[in-house]
Amino acid sequence: MHAQTQTGSPPYERIGGEPGVRELVERFYDHMDTLPEAREIRAIHAKSLRGSRRKLFMFLSGWLGGPQLYVEKYGHPRLRQRHFPFAIGPRERDQWMLCMHRALDDMTLPGELRESLRTAFAQMAEHLRNDTQRGCPSETAAALVRPQQPSIAEVPAPVSGHEVDRFHARELIARGAVPIDLRTPEAFREGHLPSAIRLTPSALPGALAQYSGPILLYCADGRESGALCEDLQARGYTKLYSLGGGFRYWLAAGERVEGQDVPTSPEEPTP
Repeated sequence: MHAQTQTGSPPYERIGGEPGVRELVERFYDHMDTLPEAREIRAIHAKSLRGSRRKLFMFLSGWLGGPQLYVEKYGHPRLRQRHFPFAIGPRERDQWMLCMHRALDDMTLPGELRESLRTAFAQMAEHLRNDTQRGCPSETAAALVRPQQPSIAEVPAPVSGHEVDRFHARELIARGAVPIDLRTPEAFREGHLPSAIRLTPSALPGALAQYSGPILLYCADGRESGALCEDLQARGYTKLYSLGGGFRYWLAAGERVEGQDVPTSPEEPTP
């Protein structure tokens, strides 16, 4: 994903390169840290915004058409997946955009560039929403409220060709998909998705032949399962899905979790 403007030069250059991107990020988080109207979106962040400032600068550098600093250090941004553990609805989206609007207004920018960036940032903020009940107060990371089971029509589309949110994951399981837990034996015994089995990533390709239906992979935070799903799909495996945000997202959202005594796959010895 890259921000686009109507001129040929990338926004990174037109905003002033590295100094301009840093100024935008600093002003953005300064507003988030001080505006009373941004208290919910501020509460999602850590007490210190130092890490957030650094990572947003690295991300925006590449997103605006400059050096891909974030990708070089952390890999693909996977924006929705990385934000899944935090409930983001209209309120959080609008507060994030309020801070960005103020930051853009603070800077000396051409009018066309400012408006193009407003549009691009608004699209990004909307993309990160993961709520399902418009008009209802959204949840925060500190006070998650388990939502009502949505109808099929309300279930949001998968994040990508293989990545699904908890509502799609729940629907897949209800229709017979096999949840496969890629975490450690200790983590699995402490809690896992309903009817899940545990497999190591190395044992997964050999075990897939015994399943004819969909497979739902998940790990702690969604990164390992997402990368493994992409790799297996590239090798010709189909009907594979990855739970965006992983088990942490599932647990934080209040979804049902089972405990011990669920058998592991016969392809892998019980620890």
